[in-house]
Amino acid sequence: MDLSSDHFALFGLPTDYAVDLALLGERYRDLQRDFHPDRAANKSEREQRLAVQYAGMINAAYEALKSPLFRARYLLQLSGRQDQSQTTTIGDHDFLFQQIDLRERMADIGTAPDPHHAYSELESEVEAKLLAQQNLFAQQYAAGDLDQAEQSADKMQFFSNLLNQLQAIEDTLDD
Repeated sequence: MDLSSDHFALFGLPTDYAVDLALLGERYRDLQRDFHPDRAANKSEREQRLAVQYAGMINAAYEALKSPLFRARYLLQLSGRQDQSQTTTIGDHDFLFQQIDLRERMADIGTAPDPHHAYSELESEVEAKLLAQQNLFAQQYAAGDLDQAEQSADKMQFFSNLLNQLQAIEDTLDD
């Protein structure tokens, strides 16, 4: 196995934002079967270490490609972009106001007349906005507009974080 190959090459997939997740899963299972550390249990220490490295690489590559956000970040990285998602500020004022509104609505879920309905409604809206941002990223990346694609990936991060925070709220609604 070539440890220097990119994630797409590792799974024999085209380098593209659109990924056949069923095929990715199938190839992941094939690679795991071939390179799982248990298969090297009776081999030399060196071969056992390599098996652990291979399994780690396969797992990391799979996680990166199965997640739309991580896949977008990885494609940007392959295009020479540094991941600055931890320090990024978004200058799109409409988007920022939208984020404030969504977070205020999230904070109000617990006091809503029907918290479960308020949660479901907000979750659906955020999922739709995330999907729209993913589609926009795909278009921008395909067109080679990496500046805009990077901004879309940053916005995807905001929506993903919001969905994670919503999940935590959902867990408290049934308590």
